[in-house]
Amino acid sequence: MRIKQVPAGTWADFPSARGRASRLCATALLSSAVVLASLAPAMAWSPDSWPPDSWPPYSGSDEMVFEPDTPPPPRPVRHRRPRAARVKVKETVAPTRKPHNPVIVTVSIKHQSLKVYDADGLFAETPVSTGMPGHATPLGIFSVIQKNKWHRSNIYSGAPMPYMQRLTWSGIAMHAGVLPGYPASHGCIRMPNRFATELWGWTRMGARVVVTANEVSPVPISHPLLATRKPEPAPPPAPEPAQADAKGDTATTAIAIDLADLRPSLTSAVATVTEPTTTGLASSDAAPAPAAAPPTPKRSGPIAVFISGKDARLYVRQNFAPLFDVPITVAPGDRPLGTHVFTAQAVTAPGDGDRTVTFRWSALSLPVEARARVASHHAARQRQDLDTGEIATATHAGTATEALDRLTIPAETATRLAEALTTGSSIIVSDQGLNRNETGLGTDFIVPLR
Repeated sequence: MRIKQVPAGTWADFPSARGRASRLCATALLSSAVVLASLAPAMAWSPDSWPPDSWPPYSGSDEMVFEPDTPPPPRPVRHRRPRAARVKVKETVAPTRKPHNPVIVTVSIKHQSLKVYDADGLFAETPVSTGMPGHATPLGIFSVIQKNKWHRSNIYSGAPMPYMQRLTWSGIAMHAGVLPGYPASHGCIRMPNRFATELWGWTRMGARVVVTANEVSPVPISHPLLATRKPEPAPPPAPEPAQADAKGDTATTAIAIDLADLRPSLTSAVATVTEPTTTGLASSDAAPAPAAAPPTPKRSGPIAVFISGKDARLYVRQNFAPLFDVPITVAPGDRPLGTHVFTAQAVTAPGDGDRTVTFRWSALSLPVEARARVASHHAARQRQDLDTGEIATATHAGTATEALDRLTIPAETATRLAEALTTGSSIIVSDQGLNRNETGLGTDFIVPLR
């Protein structure tokens, strides 16, 4: 039997191999169909997305309609208020000696720091934690009006406020508390416990506290309106002899009484009263002498003076109570007066036989708030006051010397202020008027700047 040779690579005479290949192709096509069917919803494309030369061609008829799936609704984005940036905490500087009066405390909101200045300059500093957004610590000029070692808040559920030194009766104070490194209080100024304990012993009632956005510091100053020594006391007037009238009856003597000693709220005035003196008549016929009023004891302690450019008036307080007020003259100028604090320090030096007391002054100028004032107090509390970029700190409204140059104070008032000068006496010059909401009974002058 003759066998025909078939060329290599031809499938015509191999039925078994051809059958296996057909089954494999069918299986592959079936698998591809299943995969495409499962991916069809996710790959439903619109005809408009195909390029012109792509497959399959689109005839433009309505037989083929491709619509994308409806996109899921967007998830609501929750906007959170950014957390206040942490401020690098500095090491507390607390010397062992006591400060030399007068003591001035400055607080910087931006730097979250508190500094204590005495007669020799910077005395101590510490990190603090001031008011959070919505409970901002007010900026301005304050003083210590109450001290309590174991105070509890009457606003926030009796929260402990150890070594509390009150600045306002509306709830602002300095006290020991937690310092997380950023503003976190409800308006108070928190200090480390050790520093709060030491500051308690350094300050006295009426100690000046200044709160600003950036750091400020007192500098020496001299000016004719800032007295450097007390005036010499005037010699007492010689008593006038009693003169009898023509009838030989009771004679009268004029006695000058300063009403300012009896009623401190009045300005200097002189009244004339008559005091009967007896003649040769019997005592039963003589007029009875009126009972002399007991003299009002003079106050002691540093005085506080507030000069308002808005009111054109000078106010004086002593021991947190009004003493007197008089009108003054403020010369017009291109720039506002600004806000400045002048503090006196008594210096004793040996003189000719007696020790001479002179006064040195320091000036602390506050920066000007550039942003517009808020119409309501509620809006001010709700505003985020941590952004201090809107406050102009590089340029003041006017230097302290320029502000004093524009003031004219009556000579009698200047003399009276010089006679009452002591260490810690202060003069505040500001464009603002007297804030009667905060400056009330039991307070020194409070000048809020926001």
